[in-house]
This record gives sequence, structure tokens and C-alpha cells, in this order.
Amino acid sequence: MNWLEKQVSLYPYQAQNFGRPATLREVLLSSWGVRHHWEHYDKKTEREFSGNSIDVLTYPMLKRPGLSKYQKGLIKATLQAFTPAALLASKQKGYVQEISRSGLMQLDFDEAALVNYDIEEAKAAVFSLPFIAFCALSCTGTGFYALAVIAEPDRLTEYAEHCFVIFQKFGLRPDVSKGKNPQDLRYISYDPNMLIRDNPEPLKISKFYQKPVKQKTTPSSHPIIPGDYKGLVIVSLRKIAAAKVGDRWHTVQNVAWTLGGTGDESLLDLIHTEIDANNEFAGEEDKYKECADVCFTRGLDKPLPEKKP
Repeated sequence: MNWLEKQVSLYPYQAQNFGRPATLREVLLSSWGVRHHWEHYDKKTEREFSGNSIDVLTYPMLKRPGLSKYQKGLIKATLQAFTPAALLASKQKGYVQEISRSGLMQLDFDEAALVNYDIEEAKAAVFSLPFIAFCALSCTGTGFYALAVIAEPDRLTEYAEHCFVIFQKFGLRPDVSKGKNPQDLRYISYDPNMLIRDNPEPLKISKFYQKPVKQKTTPSSHPIIPGDYKGLVIVSLRKIAAAKVGDRWHTVQNVAWTLGGTGDESLLDLIHTEIDANNEFAGEEDKYKECADVCFTRGLDKPLPEKKP
């Protein structure tokens, strides 16, 4: 069967948990212009866009100049969405029910990953891989996504995690929050230069990437904690040492911002050390260190109150 005839679940808007079956041909080639479902959100959502047509293509709407991140989020929440990897009876959190898998895996490349690339050249480079069936711009027009055909649909998570690492090694970092699960959504979007391959060669991975096992360290292993905030530093570093998937980003942001407020730039090295030591960050250390660097720098501009003698 041609991959475009595979069925997936199509949802009228993001929060809907029960979609309808639709072929990928229908989803990708005929579902761009839709009426936005403002009625499923609060009155504030409607007021944000009063006077704007709601019968619009998603791409032009999200490309309007002057939209804040908040406004873009409101628009995206009303767009049609689909689950590229599966046809589902339910995508409700904690109650996901699969009917079948499509054999497709989505790879998402957002604006941050493409800052050093021409988006059309990056899209063409990814499409040159024989297992890529489709490439198109995301709904904002600032990123793009690819649909890959995989040989073992039941091993979707393993295929996705392996590809995340490989693409990152070649300098193009996918969004690791999308693609690992059959219920992961993809917003409907329009790209006048979409790339389609009729007969992609399924990707077959014989040896999956294994996260390296690291020896954990603890903040107490650091012989010297500089400055007058020793207690705060120790507690903060312990938070990173205990961080797990699901709270890593918030933890790193919070700790880096707080310790930046001490004004002691040497503490950033200790944050990096804790990220390297925690197995929960394995394979993604650079991303979280980059987050720590940004937040620590911002924290330097927000000094903590001076300690009283």
C-alpha cells in the first residue's frame, strides 16, 4: 500500500481527544483551509483576534507580523492536527488507545535548530535521505518537519531516539519532544514547496543507539563551593542531580537563573558538571547546558539580595 493511503487520526483542534480516520493523502494534500475552533477556548482568545477572518490558511495567519508567542499559541491550539504515526481510538492522556500504526515517524526541526541554515536547503537535505517520504514547512513557516517510513513501526520510540542522536551529530537538531509516541500530534500546515516521495525506502536500523552509562557524582564531591551562598548552591545542584525526564528543562532554568544571581560565574561550571553526571540528561547534555548558559547570563542581571553580615 502506498504510504499516502495509510490511515491516521485527524482532529478538529488540539484539545480534542477523539479524532476521525483520514488518509495521509487527505491530511497532507487537502486539509489546509479550515474554520478555526475559537468556541472551544475562552472569550479572551476571541478578543485577541477580533476583526480577523477565521476562515484562513494556517500558514498566512501565523506569519502575520507583530504576533506574540502567546498569540501564536492561541492560534495553534485551534488548528486541525493529526497523529502521523498511528490511527487512534483515543489520544487522551493516560488512556491512549491504538488501532493501528502507519509506519511513519515524524521529525520536527524548529526555528532554533535552523538558525544557521537556509530553511529550504535544510529541508532538501533531509529529503535527500531515501527513507523520507515527505517534507514541508511547519504551521509557523519558521521550521519544517519530515515524515520518515520505518521498517518496524512497533519500535517507533527506539527509531526516533536513534534518529535524534544521529541528526544532532550532523549538526541539525530535531525537537526531541515530538515523534517518539504514536499519539504525538502534528499541526496541519501548508507549504507551496512541499516535497513528496512516492516510494520511499523504509529505514531499517540494525543497531540502536545506546545511552552511555555514566558514573553519578553528587554536589558533595566538589571540594570547594565558592562565595557566600554555599547552602543555596548545594541545594540547587542537588536539584539538577535529582532531575528526571519531564522536569529537566524547568529545573535547569530555575537553578541557572538563581545561581546567576549570585554573580559568581564559576558556578556555571558546577551546573554543567551536574548535567554531565545525571544519566537522565544522557545524549542531550549540550542542549541543557546551552539552556543553563542562557538562564545563568540572565540571572547575572538579577542579583540576589546581599546577605546581611
